[in-house]
Amino acid sequence: MAAMTGLVLLLWAGVTVASQVDLHKRIYGGRDCRSDERPHHVVLISDNITHESLCGGTLISDRWVLTAAHCYNLGWTLTAILGELRNPTERHDIRDPPVFFTHTEIIEKHDIMLLKLPKKTALPRAVLPPDCSGHPNNGKQVTVAGRSRTNSSSGDKKVTLRLDLTLPLQCLDIKVVTCRYCSIDTKYVYPNVFCYEEAGKDTTGGDSGGGVMYGGKLYGVHVLGGTKLCTTQATAVKVCEKIYLDWIKKTTGIQIP
Repeated sequence: MAAMTGLVLLLWAGVTVASQVDLHKRIYGGRDCRSDERPHHVVLISDNITHESLCGGTLISDRWVLTAAHCYNLGWTLTAILGELRNPTERHDIRDPPVFFTHTEIIEKHDIMLLKLPKKTALPRAVLPPDCSGHPNNGKQVTVAGRSRTNSSSGDKKVTLRLDLTLPLQCLDIKVVTCRYCSIDTKYVYPNVFCYEEAGKDTTGGDSGGGVMYGGKLYGVHVLGGTKLCTTQATAVKVCEKIYLDWIKKTTGIQIP
């Protein structure tokens, strides 16, 4: 993504941000989420002393958040902010180590992880599909979400980012497409992913780690923009694959209908 300027942060609940902030994969061309649309969206702040990075996540049970593995580095402190779209009501400092799908090639192959909250929450959680039979086909619109808005002038790539937890969560409806990869770089040919893009919309829309929803169910974890794909496509880990559903059930103990 091109250079980003004009960053303004409005903070909530004692969350402090140092001079450098890493803002992952922001919404462009989106809309305000409906009041009942994303009650399970989670904001994740990762503090590594010198700066904080911001990711998204999805509440999938009363104790577990599903997000992207690259949202964590060894030694970082993670904080999860949960709650209403305009007024987040809970802050949880993550104490347990993240649970990765695999300890090798995490980002390259399986960019997905689980975070355990220190205590239970009564907030709504996302519904996971039982399998991939209902996964959206090409041309169907999925929805991704993010906490910041991106403004871009028509003549260049310069953008202005703003994070304000009192503003409406941003949603982006975008069409599923066939993934197109760099023919010379097979390192980034991921298994178990799907892609989405649409004219006039930022195909890296939404926070990294945020949920990709379709038909009221969580089908993806938003992980990657177009820089590694040689296109403007965005990519999500395909949560409905059996290997991921089995891992989620084994790790969390939740029942998936």
